[in-house]
Amino acid sequence: MDGVSVEKMLKVPKDAGAVDVVDAAIAKFLQRPLQAEKKKALVEAIGEGPVRLGSRDDRRVLQMIGLLMSTPEYQMQ
Repeated sequence: MDGVSVEKMLKVPKDAGAVDVVDAAIAKFLQRPLQAEKKKALVEAIGEGPVRLGSRDDRRVLQMIGLLMSTPEYQMQ
């Protein structure tokens, strides 16, 4: 198994920006909106470089999902 396909899991195009990826993750994993400060922190966790969904060497999106899953909003699900 090659691992998780973030592109398929979040249903975003390969060229999606950091904000698009974070929005898709919030929609997938949370039942309510996330506070703006927390959303900003998730976008910053991905960083300013290109988001390379499907790339084996770019783990920033998976790390952001890990951060999202550590929020109280996710834990309350």
